[in-house]
Amino acid sequence: MVVTEGSSPRTVARTLTPALHRLAVLIGVIALIAIVGVVLSTRAVDDLTEGLQPASVANQAVLQDLTDLESAAGAWARSGEPGALDDYQQALARLPGHQQVVAQYAAADAPLMALVQAQRDAAERWLVDYAQPRVQAPGGAETFQLRRYRQGQRLFEQVRAAHQETAALFGSRVREASAAATWRLRATIGSVALLTLLGWLVVGRSRARLLAEVSRPLVALEGVVHQMAKDPTVRARPEGPREVRSVALALNDLADAQSRARAGGDKGTEELRVLDTARDDFVSNVSHELRTPLTTIHGYLEMVAEEFEDTMSP
Repeated sequence: MVVTEGSSPRTVARTLTPALHRLAVLIGVIALIAIVGVVLSTRAVDDLTEGLQPASVANQAVLQDLTDLESAAGAWARSGEPGALDDYQQALARLPGHQQVVAQYAAADAPLMALVQAQRDAAERWLVDYAQPRVQAPGGAETFQLRRYRQGQRLFEQVRAAHQETAALFGSRVREASAAATWRLRATIGSVALLTLLGWLVVGRSRARLLAEVSRPLVALEGVVHQMAKDPTVRARPEGPREVRSVALALNDLADAQSRARAGGDKGTEELRVLDTARDDFVSNVSHELRTPLTTIHGYLEMVAEEFEDTMSP
């Protein structure tokens, strides 16, 4: 590609910068998605393991406490033994703590809170209307009253029914939270994998573009430099980024200057050869021109000398 007037090739920096920017943005997006996904997944897992599951376990403990209370009250009613009262008091002391854990978690969940409150109300009715009066009354087989017993069974069945509804909603919340945590984690992994694949595509495309716009012109320029050592008429094609084109043009200018210098040197050598020939011819001509009159003068002088000798002889 030859540089034409008005063209404005990009520099190497302008060629590399967009690719680097795209790669940096992609890495930033991957990092952001990974961080957000991990945070959301961690929150879901924390809510499941530190909030929901302990509350669900505490709700089961509430039923266990009420069951222990019912068993202790029944044991007192049948035997009148003081040990049954001790078991009753211990279970009664545990119950409020478990109920508080359940209520604290359910406070942010209106449907769950409604069922928890209904369960607490049923437990309170059973305690007030049956369990407390029964353990305060004398115990033993002779104190058995069918009406009171049936009332206690009816109230405790209401407790069981309320707990069953509460436990079912707790189980649903646990499954939802577990599914949400799993989905968030999978979505994070999938998004990062997809963006990583996209990153490879971007890197591959940028690499091909950089090879076409930067690397190949440089390799071609290197080849021209080696060819110039063998063939002085070879010239580089100014293509690629601005810096590479400038180097190609400078290399061509240098080659042209060397050609002109070489041509000037050949011309000077020829002129010297012509001057040397002209000098030799000049010297020969001058020598010839000078030799003829000198020979004539020499002959004349010899003749005069001979005549003079003859004159002087006796």
